[in-house]
Amino acid sequence: MTVDAVQRRPAQAAVRRRVSVARVLAVSGVALLGYEAWTLAGWLGDGPHQITGYRTHGSTAWYAARAAELVVLLSTGAFAVHALRALRRTRRLSIDMALIIGMTTAAFWDPVYNWVRPAWLYSSDFLNVNDWLRHAPGILNPDAGRMPWPIVIVLVGYPLWGVGFAALVNRVMAAVRHRRPSVSGGELMAVAFLTAGLITAGAFTAFAALGLMDAPGYRVAFLGNSQPLFFAYSGGLVFGGLACLRWFRDRHGRALFEQGPDPALAPHEGTKILAAIATCQIIVIVGWGVLTVPFSLLSSPYPRTAPDLVNGLCNTPGVTGTSYGPCPGSPGVRRASPP
Repeated sequence: MTVDAVQRRPAQAAVRRRVSVARVLAVSGVALLGYEAWTLAGWLGDGPHQITGYRTHGSTAWYAARAAELVVLLSTGAFAVHALRALRRTRRLSIDMALIIGMTTAAFWDPVYNWVRPAWLYSSDFLNVNDWLRHAPGILNPDAGRMPWPIVIVLVGYPLWGVGFAALVNRVMAAVRHRRPSVSGGELMAVAFLTAGLITAGAFTAFAALGLMDAPGYRVAFLGNSQPLFFAYSGGLVFGGLACLRWFRDRHGRALFEQGPDPALAPHEGTKILAAIATCQIIVIVGWGVLTVPFSLLSSPYPRTAPDLVNGLCNTPGVTGTSYGPCPGSPGVRRASPP
């Protein structure tokens, strides 16, 4: 070995100590939180408000919304207690607690389904506030910001849906590995995707049957206009991705966002939290947005949709006179007119 090579080794080791997966993700987390802060500042300045004009007080959907909110609050509370007990027992931030924090911030990206055009609908029977999408840089939908965003179902429910579904998918992965010890990592990823997809399709079907949500903009002809099939795909990406994040570790037992500069130690807690925030948000942005939103450009004509779901976002069969005009996919309409 030459003298130059010996002299270079300490410098190369120092670079490796400074650059790590966790630190790169943490920097990304700061940037993503900055994007959120900019958007929410504009939204708060504009005056957030509830959307109630099309509510159906006393209807089946109204009572179903109250029941769903109660179930989410109770189940999320139980899951939070479990995570806090783990925190007290280990005296360090567990993977699940970090993911809970990350998925709470990822709730910001829930309206991204409507990035380009109104395609995803929530019932205004939920306790809600208008979404902030119109203030987000890079959003193309000219009618963004007028969808009712369910406060309990999404803000409180995201940690449950994200981390809870991931834990359930991990149980299936563990069962598969128990039955087939030779199963590969790629095969386990496929199991995660398929299991998460089935769970998401089932959950969406239940909510849609109760009239609490709909996604007419994601009815595409080559999938037979099947919304459950579509959400099996997108839910498989998001919740399957979170399950893999929770399952796969390096040789030191660390999750992706825990891989700090020291090969045997987890990074500082602040770095870990920022890295978890970035990882969760990237999974949601890619799964709900980048790999999903393009399908809304291929929308079939919207079917007859309840007014408390459309909420004046666009004209559908039975709902006319909205500021947006005919919904995407309507016959003879190539692009909806801005309000």
